[in-house]
Amino acid sequence: MQRFLIVTFSLLLVYCHPAKVMTIFSPYPELSQYADQYNKELLARKSSVRVLAYYYEDPFQDFLTSNKVPDIVIAPSLANQQNKKYFSNLLRFFSLKQLSQKIYPDFLKAATFKRKLFFLPLAFDLPLISFSIDKETEFDPYVLQIKSLYSYSLRSTVQFNPLWNNDFLFYGIQTFNNPFLFDAKGTLQWKENTLNTALGFFKSWIQKTGGTKQALVYKKKYLIDSPFANMAKKYLSFSFMHASTFFRHVQMREKKFSYRWLANKRNIFVLYAPIYAAIPKNSTHKKEAHDFLAWLLEESVQKELILKNEQRNLVYFGFLQQFSSLSRINNIFFSEHYAELFGRLPPKEDLIFPSASPTYWSDFQKKVITPWLLSYFAGPPEQSLSSAIREWTMQSLPK
Repeated sequence: MQRFLIVTFSLLLVYCHPAKVMTIFSPYPELSQYADQYNKELLARKSSVRVLAYYYEDPFQDFLTSNKVPDIVIAPSLANQQNKKYFSNLLRFFSLKQLSQKIYPDFLKAATFKRKLFFLPLAFDLPLISFSIDKETEFDPYVLQIKSLYSYSLRSTVQFNPLWNNDFLFYGIQTFNNPFLFDAKGTLQWKENTLNTALGFFKSWIQKTGGTKQALVYKKKYLIDSPFANMAKKYLSFSFMHASTFFRHVQMREKKFSYRWLANKRNIFVLYAPIYAAIPKNSTHKKEAHDFLAWLLEESVQKELILKNEQRNLVYFGFLQQFSSLSRINNIFFSEHYAELFGRLPPKEDLIFPSASPTYWSDFQKKVITPWLLSYFAGPPEQSLSSAIREWTMQSLPK
């Protein structure tokens, strides 16, 4: 367990002035800056409430094991059927109708269980393909289809092999109509026919670009730097990235790279582990926690927070370093503020938000799905996907 309380204006206020202290657990350092701004506004109103943001690598797990109960937990992969028993129904404070006018409807839907809202959507990330700016005219101006990418790879000087990037392998498969899904109990399900079609497509791609062994040798020998460095050295023709990584990079460097959204037709599959906030049932400051979250969902507030972080010369992009759950922030403010996004932000109809995933999703992808996919493409896998899931679940999850 790693916990840090970042010493900021917020902390000084708490020690200098008697106050009702509302606490936040999160893995996002910028929450301390958000708390600072909120505390300044509270001080101006002569409120006795103060907010402290604690940094935890795994805030949900620390919330379950800590003696200290936070008033807000903010974390990725928080919204699921199993976790809702720990949190308050936010519809005591928020109106679902009003939220649906601000937040992407499908994002909100993924956090709603039987018309009860336990998790508040805050931010999400998108998949993209980055390439050298001199290739700008070679692609559709908006999205890059997985099949078009395959064709482009075959005629490139350096043919891209999907095994060079594990994230690309998984999310490339997801563009085949989301074959991996979680049911209400948090159990991974998959559409057999859809998954087999995707596996067949990628198997052919891998074979036509040198095969498994050659791909892994090349990756170990040449792809040892960042994707940007590898593209600059011509070791990669293009690279799969999380949008947040790409836009943080282009904000601080020369504009040498461009991008397209990775898609199937016009469907862009939002990356797993979007960010949610929740108020624990045993929070002693539920009203104050609601007030902070309501403040955080104001368009004017998010704009100010983003601009202030940039003024501090932080390597920074977006809200919580991702896209905001507020569609107007993305479509209007981001489009005007980030030149690379002007006229290129996906409309809500094109975004496919993931189903509720278990809190352990990140470990699950890295330690079960990705190793199984790699073994599948290396030859007949030693065990079925069902067996791999069952074995990991028995060994890794609490009984």
